[in-house]
Amino acid sequence: ANATVLDESRPALPETRTRSLLLMTPGSKLRAILCHLGYIVLFSLPSVAIFWHVWSGHVASTATCACSDSGQQIWFTAWPAHALLHGLNPFYSTAVWAPKGTNLLVNASSPLIGLVMAPFTWAFGPVASTNLALTLAPGLSAWGCWIACRRFVTWRWAALVGALLFGYSPFVLSSIRQGHLSLGVLVLPPLIL
Repeated sequence: ANATVLDESRPALPETRTRSLLLMTPGSKLRAILCHLGYIVLFSLPSVAIFWHVWSGHVASTATCACSDSGQQIWFTAWPAHALLHGLNPFYSTAVWAPKGTNLLVNASSPLIGLVMAPFTWAFGPVASTNLALTLAPGLSAWGCWIACRRFVTWRWAALVGALLFGYSPFVLSSIRQGHLSLGVLVLPPLIL
């Protein structure tokens, strides 16, 4: 048994709610994964409402906004899927700025998102893939913040409110409304915290 000595002068930190994956039974692992997926869906529901004009119509041919940056982001999502199919470098392309090409790692691209979304891009096209990524961006950002908040607060509702405030902050919303996935997916900063 773990015995801890409480110092009355300092508030106790919330107990850690995560156990090592190595110590969890397969059923516990599955329940934990389903729980986190449920939170991602819950956090993404407001985003579906924000982009309802896309999801209620033609998701494979309607961009989230009529701005020029959406077209660029669609290409940034499509290129890694195309590169994987043809054995090309997903981080460099001569298809733009020909003949020299461009390094996508020094651009506002999001090659990791494009690589993760590649199966969806192959199945439904780059517009649908970009729309899905933009719709999930606030929900994933909120989920990452929820995990971080749960380490600092014991009240689940406080963590939920903090997560929604982070995931649907003006910075995230303005980024995804302009089609900037690289700025709108902020799942890693809270997880790093």
